Amino acid sequence: AIFSFTSCANTSKTSTTSTSSSNALNSSTQATSDTSTANDINVLILNDNSSYFCPFVFNGNNLIFPNPDENNRISIIPDPLPENILESKAVKDFAEYSADNITLIDDIVYFSDGVNDNALSSLKLTDKTYTKLTTHSVNNLISVNTDLFYMNKDDNNKIYKFDTLTSNSTMVCPDNVGSFIASEDFIIYQNLSDDSKLYSIKTDGTNKQKLTDYTANSFVVYEGQLLFFNSSDNNNLYSIDPSNLTSKRIYIMNGFKLKIINNSLYFINGDDSNHLYSLSVDLKNSTATYKSEIAQGINDYYLTTKGIFYSPSINVNNIYYKKISV
Repeated sequence: AIFSFTSCANTSKTSTTSTSSSNALNSSTQATSDTSTANDINVLILNDNSSYFCPFVFNGNNLIFPNPDENNRISIIPDPLPENILESKAVKDFAEYSADNITLIDDIVYFSDGVNDNALSSLKLTDKTYTKLTTHSVNNLISVNTDLFYMNKDDNNKIYKFDTLTSNSTMVCPDNVGSFIASEDFIIYQNLSDDSKLYSIKTDGTNKQKLTDYTANSFVVYEGQLLFFNSSDNNNLYSIDPSNLTSKRIYIMNGFKLKIINNSLYFINGDDSNHLYSLSVDLKNSTATYKSEIAQGINDYYLTTKGIFYSPSINVNNIYYKKISV
């Protein structure tokens, strides 16, 4: 049976999805945007409780994830999770859909359907209802309350919003985007249309503005400011103050893939064979300290409240799990 368990409550707001995809498939609209500068009065608000891309989600204590052992089939492993490598023998339930983007709102899994050109789709856990929501090819899928945000690979990686209550989709960012996060009413994104510099835009498609002339390889919200590794300065750690858009260097280091969970920072250390490190930052005194957490080369990793899921450089097709205290 597919998803034979019942879901547990979580902190997301209640959402519903249509059992028919006919309205959603042709309901895309375009928001208008205006570009602002740092001299304008637009105020950028950054919330530490921001939303980031992570394809490892929990329904209660059950892990839902794309299983690379089975062509990214949506799979479920119940608590307790096995330490070290996640193997198919630990999977107790699955769905016959492959996906590399997964998020969860209440009892509905939203995902990029790999057999349908990564079209945005949903699967209701309680009655196994599958719905194709749009024909957009989805990447970097995240959920914010009852809305979904994603990059549309069919439209030059522009950012779209899908309202799960109305099944309407709207283009909110017209640029070619490399990655993005959502914070309060704003989206912070890496603008490939402008040499990977950081921009912000409101979730309704207005108040677009450039945040810095530096190029960023990764970025997070931390204590109300934006932290990023500056590719224009040897991947050193920088911050941006949203109140005046001033940038400053925090620490000299060679960092990549900066991520955060519950105010705990992590990054891949390019000066130590791409090992995974935790990071402590003192914004007031512009300094940082860090220590090794996983002493092997890391290809990519994802942070959850249950722990770290990562793929090592020597075995990128396997997923490993390590508990952390956050």
